[in-house]
Parts: sequence; structure tokens; C-alpha cells
Amino acid sequence: MQETPDTQPHPGPSPSYRSAHRGGTTGRAPFGVRPSRRPRSTRRQVTGILDLVTGRVETAVRATSPPGVPLLTPTGRGRFSVARYSSDGIVLLLGAKEAVTPLPWRALEETPDFLRGRGWVFIGSVYSTEGTPGTLDAHLKRYLNRATAGWVAVVLERAGVLAIDRGRPSRVKLAHEWT
Repeated sequence: MQETPDTQPHPGPSPSYRSAHRGGTTGRAPFGVRPSRRPRSTRRQVTGILDLVTGRVETAVRATSPPGVPLLTPTGRGRFSVARYSSDGIVLLLGAKEAVTPLPWRALEETPDFLRGRGWVFIGSVYSTEGTPGTLDAHLKRYLNRATAGWVAVVLERAGVLAIDRGRPSRVKLAHEWT
């Protein structure tokens, strides 16, 4: 009996495919991969995509608070600066010892929603793991158990997100453009 093309066994993957998937190398890239070519996107396309991914607060903060610029707390007694930005958040250097303090973008992005419709809200920074309910400090301590509200308020004020009343005790309210 003669075998027809329908009854012949399939030869299976080529030896080069098998050796590449068993840890060997074939000197060839797998099907559909072009290792010698760079992606076809341009910097402009990537920047446009990042603008869609980053939040409104992040965009404003990055534009107005460059890393390394010395800043003062709302009372004017403490100094700090932005160390760097990452895709995860902002890193602040707080106080004379420049304590490294990372804060996720989510904490900053949710601040306008926290302040919306509240009027003036106390900053309320207390050096405790629990903040006073209803204060900016309590909102931020959901993300980092450190007294960061006064420092963050200054960064958000520079970005135009909120306004600070520097009287005692210090208060913040959402900027008109963000209501």
C-alpha cells in the first residue's frame, strides 16, 4: 500500500527550532523577531504614550519642581528637595539629614479628589503612624507612615494643584483650576 500525502507523518519542527528551544542557539532569531532592527517608534511617539499614561498631577509636578532645587516647608523652617522622579513616584529628601522619602504617584494623584468640595483642610503633620482624620497628613499616611504632608503640600502648590494658608495651623485647599 502506497502512502498518500494525507497519511504521511508530519516531520515536526525543524532541528534548529528544537535546539533553540532547548537552550541551544541556532544563530538565527525565532520567527517574527528582528534583533538587528530597532523598534520603529520615535521619541515623539514614546513621549505621547507617556503623556497618556502619566496622571495630571504627575505631569504638573514634573514640570514645576525639578530635582535638586531647594524648597521650604509651609512654615519656612524646614528645607527639602526633590531627589528624583520615577515611573512609580517621587522621591523627596527631607530635612537637614535629607531623609530619602519615596511617595507613590497614586498618593499625589488622589489628593485633588481628597480635597475636592472640602474648602480649607488642615495639613496636620504629626510625627506618628496615624494621622488626624480629615487632614492631608491622614490622606498621605495611607501610602507612607511618615509626616510628609507639609513637604508634599509645597510641591503640589508649585504645581498649581492646591493653595496653602501659611498661618498657624497651616491649611490647604484645592486650587480653583482643579475643582
